[in-house]
Amino acid sequence: MADDYIPYFMRGLQDIPTVSSRLVSSSKYLNHPVIREYVMQESLRKNGRDFPMTYALPGLFQACYEIRDDKRINEMLADQCKTKPELAQFFEEAYVSTFTRQDLAKYGPDTCGGIYYHYLTSNNFEIQLDPRIEMNPSWKPQTMLDFWDLRSGQTHDLDHLLGGAGFDFLGETTPIFMRTEAYFTYFDDPELAGALSTMSSIMALPTLMRTIIHYPSTWPAMSRHITNGMKVGRESEPWFLKKFEPCFPMTKIEARAHLGMKGVSETDTWAESDVWSEGAQGALMETAAQAAE
Repeated sequence: MADDYIPYFMRGLQDIPTVSSRLVSSSKYLNHPVIREYVMQESLRKNGRDFPMTYALPGLFQACYEIRDDKRINEMLADQCKTKPELAQFFEEAYVSTFTRQDLAKYGPDTCGGIYYHYLTSNNFEIQLDPRIEMNPSWKPQTMLDFWDLRSGQTHDLDHLLGGAGFDFLGETTPIFMRTEAYFTYFDDPELAGALSTMSSIMALPTLMRTIIHYPSTWPAMSRHITNGMKVGRESEPWFLKKFEPCFPMTKIEARAHLGMKGVSETDTWAESDVWSEGAQGALMETAAQAAE
């Protein structure tokens, strides 16, 4: 074999000289050290009690906020409003939820409000309607994208509830794929759909690799969430533009009909999530039960 032989898959490499003293590429995501570290670590690590599942998320969110093109995304949203009156109305009304956990206590056990209340109280959770409001109660959205971020966070738990996912670790997958598929189905501009899905894809997709390489027995459960989320996103009306408070006295079936949410399969993966989290799922429930006593 000749000394200068180059394997087929390695042919075509171009060396591009640079004067930079640090890693640099054509991708702003690869260039950002927090995002680069997050994707590497969350793709390859095992789950452990020493590193909470959500610990790295605030840093990731801030990194994504730093490098996204807010001006461009707001321009695309404004352009879509010209042909989608329901989207224009969504931004014009700028409705913000203010309900508390106690507000849900009055609803029956089989209603959306009652089920949500049971989830919150059994886990000893309070409703967090937006981390920026939590840090600064006077914060208000200044742009369409600010408001989009706010409402997406405020309705996340209700995507879980109505999308058929449980409130377990693997259940986080359904809402993400619901939204991704829904955005690419609803918006005429795939660039906009991609921009609105970027943060969640960076957050969630590394967990798929982690599942396969470390917890393969739970992959069928993860796969069910992916399939369910994609089906709901593709088939449903744009439920993400609607208020959820009217759904609280309704059953889940009634609420889905009210919102135009279709194709839902109830997906219970609590047991698999306990395996995937190496017992952290069950430990959280025990801790919450002790705190409630």
